[in-house]
Amino acid sequence: MSDWTDVFSNSRVNGAHYTGDLLPQSVWKWPESWLEEQLRRTRGEAWAERTRLEKGHVGLRHLTAPVR
Repeated sequence: MSDWTDVFSNSRVNGAHYTGDLLPQSVWKWPESWLEEQLRRTRGEAWAERTRLEKGHVGLRHLTAPVR
């Protein structure tokens, strides 16, 4: 018997006993690739920079006119 024949003959569809539903469930996530990590980091830094600019927390106060 080939491996696939064995798999199909022991499947729930073919009436075999199946306990796969009783296995503990876990949340799984694909690991990030190097490129995805770099994109996330770059986007995060860009978001932080935009937030600092919007709130005026940048050391460029000398370039803007004082608000009166």
